[in-house]
Amino acid sequence: MKTVKIPGGAGEGGASPHRLLVSSVGDELKISDGGKSRVIDISMKDRQRHPAVGHMADAAFWFDHKTGSFISSTYYFSELAHVGQ
Repeated sequence: MKTVKIPGGAGEGGASPHRLLVSSVGDELKISDGGKSRVIDISMKDRQRHPAVGHMADAAFWFDHKTGSFISSTYYFSELAHVGQ
């Protein structure tokens, strides 16, 4: 999805579950409790997380082998946040 980017400009481009056509375990969990649960995924590749967390995830992070750090996309966050600062 070309409108989704990496917050802060790191990496080539962002990722999102826009091609996922069904609900996921994470989506069903959020639906079942009215959105009270939090669904977060951390994976080594951007494509690994979408089947599990789905469209309604609160956050998703994956390892960027080019930068050597965990990143996300603007699908989940509008801007880059630094944890612990």
